[in-house]
Amino acid sequence: QDNINRLSPKLEALEPDKRGYRKLLRKLPLLVKAFHELPEKVQSSILRWSKVMALGFGNKELMDIKSMEDYYRRCHYDAGVVGNIITEDFWRRGYFSDEQKEKLMPDPMSEKLGVNLSNDVGIALQFANDLDGIIEDIENGLYRMPHDLLVARGLSYETLADASQNEGSRIRAAAFLEEMVQHAKPLIKNCNTYIKELPYDPNGLRNFLGFSTLLSASIVRNTPNLLTPARSAKPKMKEVVYIYNKVRGLSSNNQDLGPFIAHTLEKPAWEY
Repeated sequence: QDNINRLSPKLEALEPDKRGYRKLLRKLPLLVKAFHELPEKVQSSILRWSKVMALGFGNKELMDIKSMEDYYRRCHYDAGVVGNIITEDFWRRGYFSDEQKEKLMPDPMSEKLGVNLSNDVGIALQFANDLDGIIEDIENGLYRMPHDLLVARGLSYETLADASQNEGSRIRAAAFLEEMVQHAKPLIKNCNTYIKELPYDPNGLRNFLGFSTLLSASIVRNTPNLLTPARSAKPKMKEVVYIYNKVRGLSSNNQDLGPFIAHTLEKPAWEY
C-alpha cells in the first residue's frame, strides 16, 4: 500500500493522449485491489509475464520496426504475452488440460509468430487494434507499422496520416493498408483454432474471445475507411450488437465460430 501511495501521484500527473489511459492511471489503487483478489498462483503468473513485457518494452530496438517480423515481435510484448497469461489462467482453472496447454504454448518464451498459438491470438487482436489506431498513433508520435513496407509504397508515416486529405498519397496509402489487411486476415481466422480448444461450458469463455475476434475481423474489413473523412475502422453500433448476440447464440448452441469470422472479414456481420 505504501508503494501505491507513493506511485499514484506520479502517475496521476502524467497526461497520456488517450482518455482510457488517463482513467486507468488514476484508478491504480482499484486495479491493485482487484489484482490481490485473484488466486495467488494467478497473481504469480501475471507478475512473471509482466516482467517479460517490461523487459521487452525496455529494449529500444523494439520500436525500430522495419519489417513484418519486427512488427510481430513488438506485438508479442504488447499482447502476445497477454495471450500466454490467459492460457495459463485457463489451464489453472481447469479449462485447458496439460496436453492442451502444451499444444497452445509449447515454447512460451518464444517471440516469434507461429510458435505458440496463445501468442498468435494476442498478436492478431493487437494487429486489428493497431490498424484502427494507425492515424491517431502517428499523430501522437507513435510509429508502429513496418517502415520498410511504407517506403516501398513511396510513403512516410506523415504522408500516410495525411492521405485522406491528399489525392496523391491516397492511392499509395490504400495499397499499403490493403497489404496490411492481407497480413492480418489469416491471423484473425487462426484465432478460431484457439477458440475451438475452449469448452462450450461455461460458454462465457467462447463468448469473451469470440466477441473480441469478431470485432477485430470487422475492424480489419473496415481498414480502407481510414482514408475517408471519418478516419476510423471501428464497426458501427449496429454491427457490434449483432456480433455480440450472434456469438452468444452460436456458442450456446455449440456451433463453430469459424464461418462467422471468415464472413465478417469480407462482409458486414449482419449479413451472416
